[in-house]
Amino acid sequence: MISSARTVTPNAAVSALERRRNFLSEVVIDYGPRDVLGRLFLKADTELRELGIELSFAPVEAMLELNRVNRNSWRPLVPILDATIGGYNADTGFCVLGRNRDGEIIAAHGARLYEMGPRTFKEEGESLRLWYPNPERTRAPGESCTITCPSADKLTGRAVFSGGVWFRPDYRKVGLTTILGRVVKAYAFTRWYSDIVFTMMIDDVFAGGTAKRAGYTHAEWEVDLKNTPLGTFKLALLWITAAEQLEYFDQYLARPHAQVDARVEDRTANQNRRA
Repeated sequence: MISSARTVTPNAAVSALERRRNFLSEVVIDYGPRDVLGRLFLKADTELRELGIELSFAPVEAMLELNRVNRNSWRPLVPILDATIGGYNADTGFCVLGRNRDGEIIAAHGARLYEMGPRTFKEEGESLRLWYPNPERTRAPGESCTITCPSADKLTGRAVFSGGVWFRPDYRKVGLTTILGRVVKAYAFTRWYSDIVFTMMIDDVFAGGTAKRAGYTHAEWEVDLKNTPLGTFKLALLWITAAEQLEYFDQYLARPHAQVDARVEDRTANQNRRA
């Protein structure tokens, strides 16, 4: 179960956890086209700075802490991004936070890797392994997941969940969805060489056009969740393939952009890239 909010400020909640170095100083390009990804990271950093925002990586525990103290503007996190029960850790996921010029945290976005291999999204979801590493021990009484999305039994391989997105209310509708959505997908791609990036979205958020702004090319209904710690609800499954992600990155770079920082391009931990 997710704990109730505590009477602390967002900064106090994560001050002991967050690394304040700019994300560009920590990005390592392991897989994928260095020129494209290097320019994308630099372009995103430039656009965020123009908005007065600096992005940094943070330990995954920061997501849960920040969520707890912002319940008035942020739905509770799904177990996937709960570091206490969802298998979300430094090996399987990452978290990025945005700060304004005053150092206040105004944005958050998380990602989590699933090495599904030949198992399908439908199998992993309906078994609840998508939500909990040990579903029989962790699931709530009567909790179940039924997936009727037509493509759910065809999605396999390295799948990255992208979610837990939060923008402080006064920073909404300034274009952060499109920028952070690309940063998270690009970093997941170069870190894990992901086959797909996916998310799940409730109907009111989906109807508001968030899926399109976040760059997802496929959307199907439905993922039916019952008796979860967060309630009973239906979700759309959204995803984008590896090839589609590269097109998505190229589109972002099509308009004039800053000169790429060669240090980002050259920084790699894997010389045998697969793309």
